[in-house]
Amino acid sequence: MATKSTDKVQAREACVIVVGARPIEYQRRIVRDRHTGRWLARIDIHELPPVDPGSEGISYAFKAGEEVWPDHPAVKDAPGLFVPVGTPRRD
Repeated sequence: MATKSTDKVQAREACVIVVGARPIEYQRRIVRDRHTGRWLARIDIHELPPVDPGSEGISYAFKAGEEVWPDHPAVKDAPGLFVPVGTPRRD
């Protein structure tokens, strides 16, 4: 008969965690006033190829109470959504 491992953590509620997502980073240009030379703003140039294409990341879905190991990437990214196994859930 298998026993529950106390080394694991469990999800507090059903959730989806996206790990490693990055937004697209566009090339930036500085806009200056041509009369005074003063710096006015920094803008993104969407017409040029992006500096970093970004990443959609990896999605992990968990059911309420699902057990996972503490070194799972989703647990490291959102530790507040997990509690040690055996901790009573507040519903």
